[in-house]
Amino acid sequence: MSDYFYQVRSAALLFTTMADMGLGERIIGGGRDHLSWILDVVDQQLLKPSIYEPDGVHENRDYLFFPLSLLINAIVQTGLLNYLSYKRDWLEELDMLYRSLSPRSRASQSMFYVLALENIEVSKRYIRHSRKFLQGCVQDYLEVSDSRSMDDYLRISYLIHLAGHVGHLDILPECLWVRLEDRLNRNEMNCQGTSPYGSYYMVLAYTLSSYHLTGHLNELDLDGAYKNLKAIDANRNCADLNVPKLDYVIIDIALQMRGK
Repeated sequence: MSDYFYQVRSAALLFTTMADMGLGERIIGGGRDHLSWILDVVDQQLLKPSIYEPDGVHENRDYLFFPLSLLINAIVQTGLLNYLSYKRDWLEELDMLYRSLSPRSRASQSMFYVLALENIEVSKRYIRHSRKFLQGCVQDYLEVSDSRSMDDYLRISYLIHLAGHVGHLDILPECLWVRLEDRLNRNEMNCQGTSPYGSYYMVLAYTLSSYHLTGHLNELDLDGAYKNLKAIDANRNCADLNVPKLDYVIIDIALQMRGK
């Protein structure tokens, strides 16, 4: 896999899985240090100009920040914390990349930033007041977005989950919920494949997850969703573009049911 964006993300997920299985030492054993190798890849990429075009969700510095945030979490899972200072101070690099993101990008990336800092137990060093941090993310996003873009359901959902994670759901403005439900009920089902993140199943999964988080799933109006799902089923081209994303819905439901 030669594409940096997918290469580092895939390595991070693999390392995290191996660590969870108790196989973390194999990442740097067997005669090859895979962790230093992937950090070398990141180090070199930071020296290069961006070659990526926006894909509907990610833009500019997202392509550097997102993989690194996942990789830092993977390093923490392995317990090999000395690698956080291999060649660079990777926490400082992550912080600088985060602060260079656009307001729309921060709406969907802040959750990964917070998790990375919390997992290393340094969140207070970078985020002194979680409530003010969340308010800033929300306000900055609302100033630049009318939530009519194909991917805004995703950004709103991440803001809702961030609010739930830091314990400040109460400060979310009502307009976020209105915009999310409006997107769910709009007859926009990505039948032309204009965005990889436009699958209606993904819209449904993220919306259901957000309402489930707050315990208000029963209050969600799903009439529009039922109509859209029927329309997808009746349109072969639309179904071919949307059904492959059904796994997101299934995985999300499975994760929501853990411990029940």
